Amino acid sequence: MLYSDFLYSNSERSRVENLEENPKYIKYLLNRHNLKHLYYGDSSSNFLNLQKLKKSHLSQLQTFFENSHNCLIDFKYFGYTFLIESSMIKKIPLLEKYYLGSGDLEPNYFIYNPQNKLFYYHNKIKGNQLGCTLIVIDIPIDLPFINLIYQVPKIIRFTSMNGCLYDNFLEIIYNNLQYEYTKEETVSKSLIFKYLHNLISFFGITIISDQAIGENID
Repeated sequence: MLYSDFLYSNSERSRVENLEENPKYIKYLLNRHNLKHLYYGDSSSNFLNLQKLKKSHLSQLQTFFENSHNCLIDFKYFGYTFLIESSMIKKIPLLEKYYLGSGDLEPNYFIYNPQNKLFYYHNKIKGNQLGCTLIVIDIPIDLPFINLIYQVPKIIRFTSMNGCLYDNFLEIIYNNLQYEYTKEETVSKSLIFKYLHNLISFFGITIISDQAIGENID
């Protein structure tokens, strides 16, 4: 094959793979909830850009959306969304408030309908086959270092079922951040810890000391 033919075939393949127009449910997520980037797994490199989807991505999204054990946590002001297990909702105070309501606040979340591929407000959906849950966090948060947002899945996973996070996990999260920052973006540890604490408090999670726990046991 000539090199020019190779370039042409790659160009044609790329053109075919790219979506000419996003499906209705993707447009809804983009326009209604500002859901631009969907992250799955622990690595920040595992994500789908809903603004530049390929045809092959649609089946992957459907796998995520059709699973009732999945939950999408959407940070509307950032355009970042994370995939977690729905069983983790009730151990995070902020997520539990969105899911169950609190005081004068009514439950506020959406559910995916696999039959027509649309998201519905939780009390408007009909049918027995329900897909994933979508929680849209529409509260602003002061987070100057956007890399911190990538640590949300780890924070949720490390948090205990009673909504507490041992302080030694902060060091683990911080060490993971070192791989995210380049040498030119050196930020002091104290400043990162400050905003990491703010992010954890934003979720209503309580930070507890391993040392204090040990002393109480003795």
